[in-house]
Amino acid sequence: MPWRCKGGRQSLGGELFRPEDVTDEYGAAALARFYREIEINRHKDAGLGMPELERMGLLDADRTSVKDHFRRSVNHFLNRIMVLPVEKQNAIFELFYERYLQAVEGAKRAGAFDFGVEEIRASHLKHASPPQTLYTDSVTGTRTVLYELEGEVDVTRNDFDRALRNTREGFYRNSRSGHIYAVENHQGDTRSDVLLLGVKGSNRRLMERRELDRKYEKVSAEAARKWWDAAYANTPATATRKFHILTGAIVPIYDKIMGGEGIDSTRVARARLEDGDALVGFHLSTGDVPKVKQRLGIGNSLADASASEILDLLHGGSLVELDNGWRLTLSRVAGDDVVELVLCGVIANKDELRGYGFFDETIYHKRRWFTHIEDAPVNLGRLLSRRRPVRDMTAEAEAP
Repeated sequence: MPWRCKGGRQSLGGELFRPEDVTDEYGAAALARFYREIEINRHKDAGLGMPELERMGLLDADRTSVKDHFRRSVNHFLNRIMVLPVEKQNAIFELFYERYLQAVEGAKRAGAFDFGVEEIRASHLKHASPPQTLYTDSVTGTRTVLYELEGEVDVTRNDFDRALRNTREGFYRNSRSGHIYAVENHQGDTRSDVLLLGVKGSNRRLMERRELDRKYEKVSAEAARKWWDAAYANTPATATRKFHILTGAIVPIYDKIMGGEGIDSTRVARARLEDGDALVGFHLSTGDVPKVKQRLGIGNSLADASASEILDLLHGGSLVELDNGWRLTLSRVAGDDVVELVLCGVIANKDELRGYGFFDETIYHKRRWFTHIEDAPVNLGRLLSRRRPVRDMTAEAEAP
């Protein structure tokens, strides 16, 4: 993902001040136009044509055009350019990006442009810890950097008068915590559900009525007001919150952080710090941070494991996840022991897989990928040179 930077654009990284999220509607339009140009052979002088699109696995059965469901999918495009040589990755991305900028400028001239960038709304926003470099691209030297920030955010508080206006069924106290909630019937559901509103937070909590009857007791409005007013007074109007922004070289790691059970969101956010600096990048949830680090080999004991060590784990019954969401396991096919590469719905290019030495079989209408045990040390070595192991999933797979 490219970013607009102070002093001009720096491809795939740099100091971050103004973004374009190329996966937006302008990116989709630019990509459809770009694919059409390749189909009519407009970029042959740049060495880009249908063979590159075929290698990316984008063409239809006739190999004459891009499949309809790929034509406007920028996420698929960013994943699949990874199968091309680095120089062609850069060339094809630059041509796409030029058309993206043209689409953006056209929308601006028409007065219809929307960056779609989330603004981190917090006061006194500052660094909570030093920036951490998670990845350095071996070709360009650009870095992927994680920033941990903290700032003060407003806390939504509901006073008793608002609670009284919103309740139709009175007030209930949680028997364990002692907290009191305003309760109303959930009219939008055929089940017997209720909605609970507390002192803190704007959202009502949905609960089955039988759980309310089992865990809560009804209290009078007078008792509720006394408790509510005290709880409201003791709830601060602001709270310290941490934010995580992933910036810099995004394209080289896109398939790693998005593949399989990768990050949950691709929200692009801008953070303005109290010292005047600004950052733009992926806004990661707290739960996304350890997953991204694990995918990039941070604190990962398997990151430097050899092919023979991974093979030993597989012989021991392990299920090993790779950094783009693929998984390795030991299987038995037609009486032969094989190492199976399970794609888990992650986009894969068959030429890439065959280049590692894996072959495919269609079993019960499903294509699966294998390498024979005797070939596994060499073929796993090829695979692991591009796709790093990140975790042993055996315990998760065996959990009920």
